[in-house]
Amino acid sequence: MVETILFDSNRIWKRVGLHDLRSQLENVVSAAKHFEQALKELPSCDECAKFALLEYIQNTGRKLGAQAASLSVLAESLKSTIDAVHNYRTELAENPPHPCNCKGDHCSCH
Repeated sequence: MVETILFDSNRIWKRVGLHDLRSQLENVVSAAKHFEQALKELPSCDECAKFALLEYIQNTGRKLGAQAASLSVLAESLKSTIDAVHNYRTELAENPPHPCNCKGDHCSCH
């Protein structure tokens, strides 16, 4: 059952053309899990734990920041592309480059 749900989820992301975005989201989730693991492995001494945590945050913060920025840029780019395609389709439907020659309800020439 879980395998079917994962398969369906993968198929949906690919079907709507957002599999790259999903991949980036998975990277962020993975980084969050690594952070939680690092918290579990902190030394028992509070000062040492604070130092180790700040060092870990500094080292991984840059990577997470870059991934978050990349994710944001990717999402904006995909949205812009989808908007442009939608506008182009609307424009073509309203102003076809040549008259429709199709018989019936469904147009296949535009």
